[in-house]
Formats: sequence, structure tokens, C-alpha cells
Amino acid sequence: CWIKLGQWLACRVDLLPWAWCQSLARLHCRVPAHDPAWTERVLGEEGLLPVFDWFDPVPLGSGSMGQVHRAGWRGMTVAVKILHRG
Repeated sequence: CWIKLGQWLACRVDLLPWAWCQSLARLHCRVPAHDPAWTERVLGEEGLLPVFDWFDPVPLGSGSMGQVHRAGWRGMTVAVKILHRG
């Protein structure tokens, strides 16, 4: 909730000083990725590992709710979002 509020405030230069907005903007693109073991666990529990032709364990990006990975599915490249813990 706090990260989402910070992301919203980062865009509100009409409410906060520019320096504050610049600082809060890090919440858009610098959210740490979770442990790769967590990604593998989630995919395994959901039975998704055999569905993909391939799965890139390195995330394309990480946000406040989860992170996105590339994977192959039926000859296409798709994005797979894995929620963070909690």
C-alpha cells in the first residue's frame, strides 16, 4: 500500500517538491526482485513449469506487487507475472 502511494505521489509535482518526486520515482523502477527460488516454487505449486517451452529465471522488471519474466508458450514469447511473497 505504501509503495503504491509513493508511486502515485512521485507523479504529483503539483503536490510535492520536485526533489521529493524524483526520490519517490525510484519506487517505479528500482523495486528489488525476489529470490529466484520463490519464482520456481510458485511455478511448481501452480503446475506451470511443464506448460512453458522455456522460462527465463532473470526478471525483466520488478514492481511493487510482483515481477515479470519472459517465457516461451506454444511458439510465442509471453510475459509471466509472479507475485511477491505476502
